[in-house]
Amino acid sequence: DAALERAVRRGCAGGLACVDLYGWAASVEEGRGNSRRAVVLYKKAYEADRARDDVLEHLAGLASLAGMTAEAVDAYGKLAERHPENPAWAARLSELRARAQADRFPR
Repeated sequence: DAALERAVRRGCAGGLACVDLYGWAASVEEGRGNSRRAVVLYKKAYEADRARDDVLEHLAGLASLAGMTAEAVDAYGKLAERHPENPAWAARLSELRARAQADRFPR
């Protein structure tokens, strides 16, 4: 735990090094069942290299499973915007928005 925290706090030089560091730390946290912490770290990995759709896709799915709807909507929205040829992203985005609406206004 301490080594992981030190590595994340120390940071990285940018680009691929940050994607690797934050992706590794996120996968450790995900493996431990700390989904919320993993989402935060995957978000940092994505911010380090916004071209990484694989990181964004994993972030979106994990955020959705963890009940972090706003983060999932943001990530799926970015994927849908980048890849309009893939209707799955827009469909998932619509599904999450509907779920968020239902949660806010239950019948």
